[in-house]
Parts: sequence; C-alpha cells; structure tokens
Amino acid sequence: MSTSAAALSHEEWVTAFVRFVDWPTQAPDATLTVCQQHDAPALELEGRQIRGLKLKLRRVVHPRDLTGCHVYTALSSDEQHWVPALKIINQVINVSPSKALPILTVGHGAQFCDLGGAICLVKNATTGVETYRLNLDALARAGFRVDSQLLRSPPPRANKAG
Repeated sequence: MSTSAAALSHEEWVTAFVRFVDWPTQAPDATLTVCQQHDAPALELEGRQIRGLKLKLRRVVHPRDLTGCHVYTALSSDEQHWVPALKIINQVINVSPSKALPILTVGHGAQFCDLGGAICLVKNATTGVETYRLNLDALARAGFRVDSQLLRSPPPRANKAG
C-alpha cells in the first residue's frame, strides 16, 4: 500500500510514523530508541517527545548493535549499508515471532520493502514527489498495529511536541 505526502524531512517522516504505529510492547522507561547507520547524516530527533515517549538517537555500526532499537532507519539508497541489519531483523521475526525484536524498519526505496522492510520512502521518478509504502505483512509479523489514518492518508507533519 502506498500514499503520497508533501515533501517532508527524514525527521518528519520518522516522527509521523512513530505517531501512527503502536509497538507490541511498551518501552519500560518511556524512551523510544531510533537507530541509524553510523555513517548516515544524523537525524535531529534526540529528546523529541512523541505520544509521551522521549526519542533517543543511537548509531549502529554492526547489526549486532540493534539490541534495544525500536526504530531502525535505513535512509541511504546504498543497500550495502542497510541490507545486513534488515536481514538480521527479519531473521529474528521469521524464526521466533513471539520473541521478535519489535523494531519498526523505515527505509529508502521500494527494494527496502521488497526485502522485508516495514515502511519505505519512494520518490516518483516523474514528479519527484516522495511517497511511502507500507509492507503490511512485515508490520503484522512484527506485531505492530497501524493507525487507520496512516493507511488512508499522508501522515500529518509531526511537531516537536508530538
């Protein structure tokens, strides 16, 4: 499923998705850890409050560093940067869904969803408009609940207060 929205920054996309996706388990300390590749431009999310959760940004160097991540962003179009981490996340979900890491995966390009990512940002080659595509199978396997508003309309701009 895909839908379009006005041009949003990566931070606005991530915060909008956090607002409209419920995790299967709550973070015990009301902190949601957003992980990204160590060499990606830093997302300006540290300390933002969304739905009563404080966002914390963490850099991931190796896929083994994914423990404790709630969101994994793969916003690089270079697959070599995100494929290993996505494979680890999908393997855990497919082998033992009841013990799966509840990591919301957000990435660039349709290929990201094709390889098991949950939410993909895709740019229309003709118009240049960035849209998102939801991989409903990946979301369901990981135990996420998606607000119906995200299913039928562009996510509204998420403000800093959330």
